[in-house]
Amino acid sequence: MELSIEFLPKAVKNLESHQEALRIKKFVYCLTKQHWENDFRVINRYSLDDLLFELIRIQPTINRLSLAMYDLVKCLNHQKKYAEIANAILEEMALIYNASHNEVERSKIYHLIKKEIAQSHSSNACINLMEVLVKEAIFNELEKLSPSIHKSLNSDEVIAYALNRLPPLYICSEEERIEQMKKVKSMRERIHLVVKESIQVIINRPAHNFTPLKMDRIFSRRTPH
Repeated sequence: MELSIEFLPKAVKNLESHQEALRIKKFVYCLTKQHWENDFRVINRYSLDDLLFELIRIQPTINRLSLAMYDLVKCLNHQKKYAEIANAILEEMALIYNASHNEVERSKIYHLIKKEIAQSHSSNACINLMEVLVKEAIFNELEKLSPSIHKSLNSDEVIAYALNRLPPLYICSEEERIEQMKKVKSMRERIHLVVKESIQVIINRPAHNFTPLKMDRIFSRRTPH
């Protein structure tokens, strides 16, 4: 497919003025250099113009680009945020790839965003506040690691290991959330230490089979044979 490179300057300008411009550049850097970089002194050795031009060379169709973005997003923490960033990039790159609006909407990133937004809008009658805090702490720690470790590390195992070593904080109202958050202030350091320990334990754990939970067995009233 013939590309319309003349639209590249416009895409660069729009992405550089985006409110998530720094994360956008970090994301594009990883797509082109194949490793996650947190040091902006390294990232800023390249202009966004150069990075996008290289990205177009590596991914010559919008379908290949969307698949590469999808694979990267699934390796990262804060997936909803980076899915939105990926979609913003796709929309700006659409003219360069001569892609229609429908082609962009059919991309995996778009559907990932729809799924994440739907999940974020769903309400829970009762939640364990500790689980929310632990996941946030784990995602912050994992973001410091390389994408290769993300791929080999099962974050669900890290979450379960940490939660089994911390007290639950169940809430079902805003009043309870405010009350429990008072307790959280004195527990931040403990949560941080447990999370760091959990990540190291799972990283160092020998390879083993991981069979996803069968929820129907958990909630079945029948006695297992």
